[in-house]
Amino acid sequence: HTPTKEEFPYSTRHSVKVMVLGWLGIFPMIIFAAKYSNGVHDDFEWVAKPLASLAWLYSLWILNMEVARDLRECWVLKMFWSSSVVAATVAMPTVVLAAEANGYGVTFYAYILHYILYLAIALIAFRFPHLSQQDVPEWKEVAQGQHTT
Repeated sequence: HTPTKEEFPYSTRHSVKVMVLGWLGIFPMIIFAAKYSNGVHDDFEWVAKPLASLAWLYSLWILNMEVARDLRECWVLKMFWSSSVVAATVAMPTVVLAAEANGYGVTFYAYILHYILYLAIALIAFRFPHLSQQDVPEWKEVAQGQHTT
């Protein structure tokens, strides 16, 4: 168990990540509401969109817990963020086809903004990682056999 720091290590980088992750947590529900109001939603979206929101908000919570303990961002978060970009890129032709069939309305533009947020979080995660104040990697103790549970 790694205790939290007495003073939260605020940074502009962290604040931007929190903002982007917050919007990524809200956007699936905005998209669902827009699709529902237009009557073009699928039944699976009643479960998929809230789960997507929870996943993004959970990643925001994990990020805050890591920064509060002054740990480096784990590769699991970075892989989740980057795989989301890949999945959104693969899904983009479907979004365009749906917009052509149903019209370019609020839903289409919400998807575009959502996609831009996916790109932004992946770029920020790899380009501007959390700069830990710790001198040694967190797992160096484990490798040396000094870690106690």
